[in-house]
Amino acid sequence: MEQPPGRLILPAKTALFFFAGALLLYLAAGLFLQKNLGLLGIFLNQALFLFLPVVWISGSRGCPIEGWPQWLRPTFREIAQVVVLTLLVSLSIDLLVSLQDSVWPLPEEVERFYEKLVRIDSRWEIPLKILVLSLTPALAEEIFFRGVLQPSWVNRFGRLGGLCLTSLAFAFAHGNPWHFHFYFVLGLYLGWLLEWRGKLWLPVLAHLVNNLWALLWLGS
Repeated sequence: MEQPPGRLILPAKTALFFFAGALLLYLAAGLFLQKNLGLLGIFLNQALFLFLPVVWISGSRGCPIEGWPQWLRPTFREIAQVVVLTLLVSLSIDLLVSLQDSVWPLPEEVERFYEKLVRIDSRWEIPLKILVLSLTPALAEEIFFRGVLQPSWVNRFGRLGGLCLTSLAFAFAHGNPWHFHFYFVLGLYLGWLLEWRGKLWLPVLAHLVNNLWALLWLGS
């Protein structure tokens, strides 16, 4: 397919190698950064190994992020639809996660890690955790997965193949084998939002709403 002006579309193999390299750094360095720097480490991991690689590769190919045609402003109706639909999707996934965990529980140390991550013990933690755990991943991950990988793989493998490959990559990047299938489903939903209107702000918004739901509802 012909590449639209200003849109970053990588060859399929290049996109795969780009993902593999970023993932290796993201997972390996993420453990070190989070263990030693806590929330700051999580923020740096997202910025250094998801966002900045996209800035570099898009700039080197003459398609800077700020010039992507996917940055179309959504309408109020689209925003309302995405918020409502995302809350329904998030609630459904949470119910399925609870059902699975009642039969196949997470290892105790993994469960404690997630509980500590989203737990809010004081008011000052609210804006900090919203920034690090909700807003930053919504932007960095959507720019990486839906901004680069999905258009590249859809261009090569078609809409269904590109959506599935991007969702698999999204699930792998979260490093949680117990909930891998739930991340895959969430990835399909986020990818569908991009294909629905061609607006990257929609999966960014949905990702933010999903993360806020997990943080403010489940962490309270």
